[in-house]
Amino acid sequence: MTAPRPPRRLTDDDGALSLLIVGFAFLAALMVVVTTSASAVFLARRDLVSVVDGAAIAAAQQIDADALYERASNARLPLSEAAAEEVVARLAAAHPEVSFGRPVVDGDTVVVTAEREVNLRFAAVLGITRWTVRASARAQSPLR
Repeated sequence: MTAPRPPRRLTDDDGALSLLIVGFAFLAALMVVVTTSASAVFLARRDLVSVVDGAAIAAAQQIDADALYERASNARLPLSEAAAEEVVARLAAAHPEVSFGRPVVDGDTVVVTAEREVNLRFAAVLGITRWTVRASARAQSPLR
């Protein structure tokens, strides 16, 4: 009689490398999606900050002449709320993708806020299709 054979061990690694390649390809694709989406949000926010800064600076240069002549001694020149709203309206017409808030004028300071939706085409595979970026800027009358 012959002795029973020990159970056979599986030492065959066929397919293990393919599984690693597929896994790393998935991770690389996921990194591309995340990086592309984050870059799109960053660039949209930077663009929005630039537009809002420009709006605040332009609105801070709109002097309220009536208020200036009513008060003889002013530390700073008062700003016109109507003119600031007109500046924001012109920028809103030039940038239809941006939703501007009403500018807030407080004496010689103006605050402009805005928001924008960013379409994330590649992040749709993760279930994220849109992202909202917001920005605000404050400017003060440069003249004394």
